[in-house]
Amino acid sequence: RFVLGLGSSTRWITRSTFGVDVPRPVAHLRESVALIRHVIGNAHRGLTPFEGELFQVDFQGLDATPPPVRVDLPIWLGALRGTMTRLAGEVAEGLIGHPLWGVDWWLGRIQEDLAQGASRAGRDVGAVHRCVYLSVAPGEDEREAFADARRFVAAYAAIEQYADFFAEQGFGDRAGRIRAAWAAGDREGAAAFVDEAMARAFVVYGEPDRVREEVERAWRVADSMLLAAPSWGLPLERIGHYTQQISRVFFER
Repeated sequence: RFVLGLGSSTRWITRSTFGVDVPRPVAHLRESVALIRHVIGNAHRGLTPFEGELFQVDFQGLDATPPPVRVDLPIWLGALRGTMTRLAGEVAEGLIGHPLWGVDWWLGRIQEDLAQGASRAGRDVGAVHRCVYLSVAPGEDEREAFADARRFVAAYAAIEQYADFFAEQGFGDRAGRIRAAWAAGDREGAAAFVDEAMARAFVVYGEPDRVREEVERAWRVADSMLLAAPSWGLPLERIGHYTQQISRVFFER
């Protein structure tokens, strides 16, 4: 039942958290997938050297391992923009959505990028598992849910590396204002630049029946689904609140 999920993260995180700079994240992830498959598929037979552009490994001194339970371990890629989504269509068994991908983005642009990647490799795009990841904030108080959704969106828009992603969806100017306010230390002012159209593009929020209907649309393309509370930019008690609401709205009978 194990699935290996891989992603490149952002340079901000890889530098600040791990002290590593990955200047070509797509190429790095592509070759990482090939290297992992080489090891999983051949370690029990004895590994031959792997000679890639970024990784050169001779595996000297390693004995063969016991036969594994399986050598066809599914690899799913996490993505944000088109290049990584196309890579998933090209080389991976599955695609894990990003918490900023809304339902319309999943139904449109993501399907186009996946199909392009699969076509590049001569694959059937239908064989790529699509795990639809949605940020969901159900609540009877629409104003409260909107306030939390805009804080979540603003926290992402404040990150410079997400600028092009927001611009692709038509929110480049607003994201620029958010970054400026956030850099000045005004987080609530940054969130105020997120209007309803921008919030709904990235978060499914509001009255429970409306949230259910919006999530239901995503099943047109989903093979599996992850519904998670908006997290970035929200305090733990609000994240816990929406986690409970998701359980109540979608899983309690």
